[in-house]
Amino acid sequence: MNLCRRRRKEALTKTRKFETRHLVSYDIKAGAGGKPTKQSSRKSLRTARAEKFNDSCLLQRKKINAEVRKNFSIFGILLWKQCCISKNKGGQFDSLGSTLVVFAVVADHALYYSDQFVLSKDNFDTTRKAAWIAASLDKDPIPSVRLCSPKSATLADARRVHSENYLQALQTGQPVATANFSKINWDSGVLPMALSACGGMLAAGKSARRDGVAGCLSSGFHHAKRDRGDGFCTLNGLAITAHALAEGNRDHILVLDLDAHCGGGTHSLIQNHPRLWQLDVSVMPYDDFQPGERCIKETVDDARQYLKTVWRCLQQAEAEWPLFILCLYNAGMDIHQDCKIGGLAGMDEFIITLREEMVFQWCRERGIPIAYAMAGGYTGGKMSRARLVDLHRLTLICAGKIDSSDNICPQRKSDVKIKKGKTHGT
Repeated sequence: MNLCRRRRKEALTKTRKFETRHLVSYDIKAGAGGKPTKQSSRKSLRTARAEKFNDSCLLQRKKINAEVRKNFSIFGILLWKQCCISKNKGGQFDSLGSTLVVFAVVADHALYYSDQFVLSKDNFDTTRKAAWIAASLDKDPIPSVRLCSPKSATLADARRVHSENYLQALQTGQPVATANFSKINWDSGVLPMALSACGGMLAAGKSARRDGVAGCLSSGFHHAKRDRGDGFCTLNGLAITAHALAEGNRDHILVLDLDAHCGGGTHSLIQNHPRLWQLDVSVMPYDDFQPGERCIKETVDDARQYLKTVWRCLQQAEAEWPLFILCLYNAGMDIHQDCKIGGLAGMDEFIITLREEMVFQWCRERGIPIAYAMAGGYTGGKMSRARLVDLHRLTLICAGKIDSSDNICPQRKSDVKIKKGKTHGT
């Protein structure tokens, strides 16, 4: 008995200083409606501490009921912190930020979609997924999402990053090898589809600058290079948007790529621009590249390290890089363990939800407008169309939990509840 007590005491001592100052304990109960209840008793706090050191805490958290997951906000931030600490074995985790925000406002934001996003005759996830998600919004709307129709990008927009010979191949289908290099079979609808998707991303970037947050249902951007497509990507809408919005000013733009695969195409197209920056965290080395001076790249092979790696990279970018006027977020769902093209064992819906919460919260607290795209995600095996759509809807839901006006004016905090306090490492 004495031995057990001693071991328990040693475990609790490891994070006592961090937790008692900076974490709030909440009960999560089925039927609680997603609302946190502060615990004041010493017994409840001890129970919470013990849970943090349970090696199976991630598996236990997966049992949170679906209703709570739908209303994920402060739950995600708190549980994500707890999971990181429990795996840290000593509490030496980097700063998690000095402000903890409870979302009180659901922001209405523009989500761009056009029927031309699915114009190609090639029946593949990248050319059909946008329509699936749009149909799900008709059937089961998300209150914070407002579907809008964008204008297509022009060939002049595409010429910012792509060669004339490549664009000619997409127009004519010749040479065949170049026209089909993206692995999407060429037809007359491929180029209009790609230009429409790029137009949606460009519109999302402009809307985010104005409103704080916006999205685009397009995917298939980050592998496309100057003279060819690659990896189901025809034109690089991320690079086109970044170049277009950085033109004529001295502001800096961040491309945040959390797809399962590396964004080598994007890197090749923005690496020489002095005001474009890239943060790339993948789970497999497809389309790998050597990062330059304005790029952070990490490849994760352990799902337990994924959130900590993303957070560390965000903190590094904040500490070493300039302030950004916009974040272009490539929100890949192909990291999911059941996705055959890119999935990582142990990566489930819960971790992905925490990632989405983390990204949008990070941008919100720093007043950085964010424009997101759907990125990778593929059906097959255990990954049904309905499951894939639900994964992408997580991004839409988490984006809607941003108070968009705060992304423009970060000093205004009158519509949220704030708990301040320094964190370990600050």
